Amino acid sequence: MEWWYAGCAALLCLSAAAAAWQARALMRRLAETAAELEKAAARTLGETAELARELRGAAGRAEQAAAEAGRQLGKLAPLADAAGSLQAAADAAGSAARRIAEQAAGTAEAAAERARLAASKYRPRLEEAIAIADAALEGWMYVRSAASRLRSPACSDGQQGNPTHERRD
Repeated sequence: MEWWYAGCAALLCLSAAAAAWQARALMRRLAETAAELEKAAARTLGETAELARELRGAAGRAEQAAAEAGRQLGKLAPLADAAGSLQAAADAAGSAARRIAEQAAGTAEAAAERARLAASKYRPRLEEAIAIADAALEGWMYVRSAASRLRSPACSDGQQGNPTHERRD
């Protein structure tokens, strides 16, 4: 009977080792995915900062154009030139704002797509690890119930069916 215990213990150890190995591999893959997402977020933030600098420059040009328009209106100088400068600054600011919005939408969509791809890539492995852990748990529960059945006496009274008081251990 001792060989049965040893076999069950070995099976339990192997199951635990397999589950630990799968968990370690899963954690490593999750860390890699997190690093990829962090890099993508850093790139996105850099691109957004660059577009914000462009927008600030465009806003500065719009402010300069507005100041120029104010001076020309103050002098009643060529009003058409001021309106043209203001229109050009507004167009530049509008195109910069459109580029920022398009870039932000593109980078957000790309990051979401990368996250979806990473999740679908690791889904089968996660399911496999869960299945292994479930099998290990079932094996452990079986070994535990078999051991408790072997430890329980066959008769309720020690004298019935076992006159020599031998144990089945």
